[in-house]
Amino acid sequence: FSFSFYKYRRIKPPKDRFWADPFPIYLNNKYYVFFEEYIFSKKRGTINLLEIDENGIYKAPVKIIEKNHHLSYPFIIKSENEYYMIPEEAETNKISIYKCDVFPSKWSFKKTLIDNINAVDSTVIFYKGKFWLFTSIIKDKYDSYNNNLHLFFSDELISDNWFSHPQNPIITDFSKSRSAGNLFIYNDKLYRPSQNCIPDYGSGIKINEVLILDEENYNEIEVESITPSWSKDIIGTHTINKESKLTIIDSLHKVKRI
Repeated sequence: FSFSFYKYRRIKPPKDRFWADPFPIYLNNKYYVFFEEYIFSKKRGTINLLEIDENGIYKAPVKIIEKNHHLSYPFIIKSENEYYMIPEEAETNKISIYKCDVFPSKWSFKKTLIDNINAVDSTVIFYKGKFWLFTSIIKDKYDSYNNNLHLFFSDELISDNWFSHPQNPIITDFSKSRSAGNLFIYNDKLYRPSQNCIPDYGSGIKINEVLILDEENYNEIEVESITPSWSKDIIGTHTINKESKLTIIDSLHKVKRI
């Protein structure tokens, strides 16, 4: 990652909406960025797509998935040469996975992975022979997505057999529980980006080194903190991802009301 965020090129939405949760895929010399678009008047999010070439030139975004409920955090994973998406759709009380039928814009429902669960920002990595699914769950109206991180594991991605980790919730901490993008491996070490929700949701991002990840134990340690301080008009950030030569991060800006 390049942490020189003041050098980054800004991509701004119209004033009647916001864009967040960018997940890029690099294919055929292009970057395909999947993200949440939230139009204030509709009060729900859709999954949109932005194409960027290697020179940073981008097309107007297009909507690719819309439901009668809110969608966000379009996590993407490639498995057995197929692309899959696990968007946040907590209103359904399910964690569901979609398959890409025609890349990048045609997606169809594939399967419910975990039912009867109120979860957001599900993030999966294949690591040491298993799929590991990190997600934030609330159990009742007094709970918070920002406080509890749960972990599930399975031998297969498309499976009914996702097992709850015995240490769940593996993290209980408003400053580092909720997922903030793809887990990644750097210098043979595994890292997990997380949201810092202190004092508020989207206050910053932390990078955590995963020290232990197996079927019995989980442990991580914070190694880097990203604060929204690279420009005076930026007051929040909560998702970061890297793909090939592109690093992309979202940010909350002070703007004049319409």
